Order: sequence, then C-alpha cells, then structure tokens
Amino acid sequence: MPDVERVREKVHEYCKQYLNPIRPVFEISRIYDLQQEWQTVKFPYSDDQGCYVFYSEDLKLLYIGKASLKHQLGGKIANYFRWDATGRKLVACLERLRPACFVQTIKVNEAFEAPSLEEFLLRELDPPANVRK
Repeated sequence: MPDVERVREKVHEYCKQYLNPIRPVFEISRIYDLQQEWQTVKFPYSDDQGCYVFYSEDLKLLYIGKASLKHQLGGKIANYFRWDATGRKLVACLERLRPACFVQTIKVNEAFEAPSLEEFLLRELDPPANVRK
C-alpha cells in the first residue's frame, strides 16, 4: 500500500506546513471499493468538501480531484461513473480513469482549503491520470 501511505503522509505534511496549529488536521477516509460498495455504502465524507483520490485495483495512485464551494465529495465522485449496458458493472466515463477501483476522500475544515490541498498533492504526487497544464 505504498501509494495510499504516500497520500496520507502528504496530507499530514500539508496540514503541518499550511494549517493554523489550532485548526484540526484533515480527516482521511478508509479506502472505498467502487464496485463492491457503490450501491450499499455512502461515500465517506460524501456531504463535505475536500479532495478525492482514485486508485487502481493494485492501489496505485491514478487521479486526484477536489470538491469545493458549492460541490460535495459524493456528487463529484459520482459524476465520473456510470453503469455499463448490463447494469452490473460500474464504468468510469473518462478513459484515463477506467482502471479506477477504489477511492479515498479527504475532508477539509473549510471549502476554500480543498483547491490548495489538491494543488499541493498534485505537485507532490504527480498522478498519471491528471491532465498537466
């Protein structure tokens, strides 16, 4: 689980460097299985703002995104997936996210912190499915 641990370490590094010490550190969810839990378990922190991280079947980092201001983590994550023609398998809408099997969410204290955390994680971790400018 090296990529999962690296994400966790970088979130803690961000909190240590940039958060006011009197503010709580960001909460990081467990790994959520997109195929097994989609219909039975609500996304961790789905009603909150923050960042989300997609992982492949072998828990390799794929993509980092954010939900801030008017958006919530659950809605942003759900926008990336649809059911296949059989209605039995969840499929990513974007080709570069097709290997995604797991997601992890990071709840921030305030919505304006999500873009900053996302930028930090992108710079530090360089996920392969994020489009580089």
